Amino acid sequence: MALEQDAQELLAWEFDAYEDHERGVGWYLLAGLIVVGLLIAAFVTRNFLFAVMIVMLVGVYYLRHANRPSRVRCVIAEDGITVDDRHFAFDDVDEFAVLTPPRGRAMLYLNPSGWRLRMHVPIEGVDPEDVRALLAPRVTERKDQDESGGEIVSKLLRL
Repeated sequence: MALEQDAQELLAWEFDAYEDHERGVGWYLLAGLIVVGLLIAAFVTRNFLFAVMIVMLVGVYYLRHANRPSRVRCVIAEDGITVDDRHFAFDDVDEFAVLTPPRGRAMLYLNPSGWRLRMHVPIEGVDPEDVRALLAPRVTERKDQDESGGEIVSKLLRL
């Protein structure tokens, strides 16, 4: 659902749909060796389904990273939060958190009602404290929020 025209924007910013990590030749060589090793293991154990899954995973990874990431717009308005083309009324968001790590980019985490996973929105070009100040009176803030293990591993491996 798109942002209604009569709802006043309070704060808006744009961010890349995913983080495009810089990877050197060494990263690609190591990734290639791991893929080849997994394919050899799959053929030695005659687990051809695993081999197909590895090839598909490499294909999906390539297709996702073949182009630059698209830009996504986030808007905090009087009637809710819109991320790209998804609108969430404030009543439909269980809780939020704003993390500002010492290095790296600030992140807004949203837990929409009925979602099993939290949504993470990079904060770029605006003050994270302004985001917090706008959301705190409208949505419950979770102050003990931290990066998940998957996010940490993804950053370490530059995926």
